[in-house]
Amino acid sequence: GKVAVVTGANSGIGKETVRSLVSGGEYEVVVMACRSVEAGLEARSEIARGTGESTSERKMVVEQLNLSSLSSVRGFAKVFSYSFGRLDLLVNNAGVMMIPDLRLTDDGYEEHWGVNYLSHYLLTSELFPSLRSTEEARIVNVSSAANSFGSLGNLEDLNYRDDYDPWQAYGNSKLGNLMFTFELDRRLKERGIANVTVNAVHPGLVKTKLGRYMSPLVTGIFKLLPDFFVLTPEKGARTQIDVAVSESLQGVSGKYFADQTMKLKPGQYAEEDVVISPMARDESLLRDLWDYSVRETQATWNGLQT
Repeated sequence: GKVAVVTGANSGIGKETVRSLVSGGEYEVVVMACRSVEAGLEARSEIARGTGESTSERKMVVEQLNLSSLSSVRGFAKVFSYSFGRLDLLVNNAGVMMIPDLRLTDDGYEEHWGVNYLSHYLLTSELFPSLRSTEEARIVNVSSAANSFGSLGNLEDLNYRDDYDPWQAYGNSKLGNLMFTFELDRRLKERGIANVTVNAVHPGLVKTKLGRYMSPLVTGIFKLLPDFFVLTPEKGARTQIDVAVSESLQGVSGKYFADQTMKLKPGQYAEEDVVISPMARDESLLRDLWDYSVRETQATWNGLQT
């Protein structure tokens, strides 16, 4: 049976993604990678109650993953590879947003950058052998239109020795996710690896815990937006679930999909209309970011470096 891993699986769109994968019946196991095992177990029983199937709880495996620590990422991947022979779907969903003051991860990276980008980069590398050995495997990276606030021209000052700006920091991490998607896709194609695809999604403005650090002013503005713009987690998860499981997207790779509310006109996806920073299309920057990421995380990319 199919196996999926979803990071940040205990709340918001991560939880909705798990719910959908479990009730869809296609997945035998959904690994819920959560910072807090307790919160993960709580989410698991809530989802199980909601599906009304006695078997659904057995399908969900809660594992600890602290994305503020690269060694936790390695540990999680070891446990996963030992327990499962395959990986059909990796949803790099977890994230932090708008942390008001500069905070560093265990490894000394600015937290948005370390959690949202670098740890997911390493996680994908560590799980790559399992993806590579599965007939059809998909990687879904959750980015955001906020990638346009990002600037990754200077990879030396991602720790804001000068002046910290939470919008910029969040934007950098989401630009990183997008650039990683495009560069990994290029490398897969260059090596003729067709059984693994990677795409990015923008989930739209979603009412989730992610905004827990926002200032009251920004939160107030979000609340005033019509519901058309601000999605419930159920609706916000729809794009990444579609990109994860839709038959019509089999073999599609290197794309950036967004929720239809982003284009304010009907149609399923807004791929052409989505905000993409020009940096995400700059081939030499893509390569620089990849090299930087390998250096910082010691990622081995077993199965890609052939």
